[in-house]
Amino acid sequence: MREPRKVSDRFRGFWSSLRRLPNRTVWVHGDSIQMQLFSAALCSLLRAGKLRTPVYGRRPKWVDQLSSSSGLNLFYTEAVNGARLLGSGLGPFEPRGVKMVLEHVDVALLNFGLHYHSQLELRAVLRSAFDTLVAWRAHAPRRRLALWREASAQHFAGGAYSRGAELPKPGTACRTP
Repeated sequence: MREPRKVSDRFRGFWSSLRRLPNRTVWVHGDSIQMQLFSAALCSLLRAGKLRTPVYGRRPKWVDQLSSSSGLNLFYTEAVNGARLLGSGLGPFEPRGVKMVLEHVDVALLNFGLHYHSQLELRAVLRSAFDTLVAWRAHAPRRRLALWREASAQHFAGGAYSRGAELPKPGTACRTP
């Protein structure tokens, strides 16, 4: 029989995980919801006094080079325990850029669920993403941690985001997909 978790073991915000990853590089990458998660994490860390300030003041050259070569707009900041945080995304899964960035991180938290309009299309992306993460982790299983955040429920007409869906004409009634 499994023992109940202690209150001290429960998740208490992003710092409760990040404090266990000193001097490691954590990458949060994915769709717009994933970027909102990254922004919320930074807010909670800043509020708790766990980020070095200025928040975006210490961007190393390797991040600029990686951003340029991968084609991903990488946000970078550092926590007080030496953990480095990268955030990027806002589009569909792009294996080439993802593989490039993975070689520079210890922990990857990815999610791409908002840009696919069919189960078949999403399954193909998940297969590609999971294969990429499994191969990356296999090279250093004790050092690397791969995480996938489940996509949120969608409320766009047709069930998935499409360009312009966020800006319906004024006066358009709300409706379910």
